[in-house]
Amino acid sequence: NRMWEFDIQYSSHYNRFFNTPSGKRAAEWLHDKYLDGILRSGRKDVHVRYFNNTFLQPSVIVTFDGNGTNKDEFVIIGAHLDSVNWEAENPELGRSPGSNDDGSGTTTIHHAFELLIESGYVPSRTLEFHCYAAEEVGLLGSAPIAAQYAANGVKVAAMVEMDEVGFATTYEPPRVKLITDETSPILNSFLAEVVDTYLVLDVYNDTCGYGCSDFYTWSKVGYQASFPTEGGELFGQFNTWRHTARDSVDKMSFTFMVEFVKLALGYVVELSMYVEPSSLA
Repeated sequence: NRMWEFDIQYSSHYNRFFNTPSGKRAAEWLHDKYLDGILRSGRKDVHVRYFNNTFLQPSVIVTFDGNGTNKDEFVIIGAHLDSVNWEAENPELGRSPGSNDDGSGTTTIHHAFELLIESGYVPSRTLEFHCYAAEEVGLLGSAPIAAQYAANGVKVAAMVEMDEVGFATTYEPPRVKLITDETSPILNSFLAEVVDTYLVLDVYNDTCGYGCSDFYTWSKVGYQASFPTEGGELFGQFNTWRHTARDSVDKMSFTFMVEFVKLALGYVVELSMYVEPSSLA
């Protein structure tokens, strides 16, 4: 299973904390995984780059150049590449595999990227995969990217964050949870339709109560953003191993994660292939 192998390797970094050499190496490893896929494809219209920060860990951005009349509009899917162990006396020294938070989101969007590039997919709108540094310490990686896009007048049709999508509860049917505060109602409705159309999971709405992942930095600067995540009746009901040394691959359900790959593909393909401006643009 390519997703399992990817997450095993990714979580083998001692930690991915934002200001550690290990966190920087994890970002470089991720960059190189995307680059390998691009080089194997021979594509000249797909690119990967770093977005450097004032701290050690860079973010990683992958771009599929748009080929339509609306190629100046961007469809973005993201995940955060860092991890943290808040139980450790010093998070810089603590082991934090982060297999679910957010190795699951990183694995999911990378697998979607692989399937798209291997199929020869060419979008109409420009399509980007974002892997953000330093989410765990205050969305420090996504904030300057969103601010730069807004300042430059980049037309972002939609942004979706994949964060914690790998832990399926064993005491109720696993579902997709859509966070409704600080997100786009129209984009949430679109994602619910994608779930109903392509996934075997049910979907429901819940709230977060604060800017709980990188979608928030995009909403804050005026873009339409959404946050689908693993679902239970209460936010944070499970994955009690998050932010510890115990957030490991053995806790994950890759069958569950495949459903989020379907969600990622449904979102990016349907929105990046709209030729006429949609109500989301």
